[in-house]
Amino acid sequence: MRVVLDTNVLVAALLTQGAAAQVVDLWLVGRYTLLTAEVQLRELRRVLRDKFPELPRAKVGRLVNLLRRQAEVVARPRPPGLSPDPDDDLLLGIALVGRADCLVTGDKSHLLSLKVKGLRILSVRSFLREVS
Repeated sequence: MRVVLDTNVLVAALLTQGAAAQVVDLWLVGRYTLLTAEVQLRELRRVLRDKFPELPRAKVGRLVNLLRRQAEVVARPRPPGLSPDPDDDLLLGIALVGRADCLVTGDKSHLLSLKVKGLRILSVRSFLREVS
């Protein structure tokens, strides 16, 4: 299974030991292929630096480097113009270019309401129910 994780899921996984961390743990043990892009990795680094300045830079760097090394990095994702939120549209671009089966999000409002042919958009809990 090929999966894109919303940046908010990656942030939550780093900060808590909850459901988002379980989603990342499933990737680490090989239950699915994680797709990302350099632009998402830059966004992740920026969000963590700006919103959580107390996090050690080395911890943030280790996460970004792990993703860069072990996830499949999609080259030049093209936002498809399906979401009014540019960050959400970027995630959709990663998913479409990377031929993802699903996109997992903690976003209750925008992404979960979208319908994209060939792509399932799931909440963290729904994804865990499917994969566990």
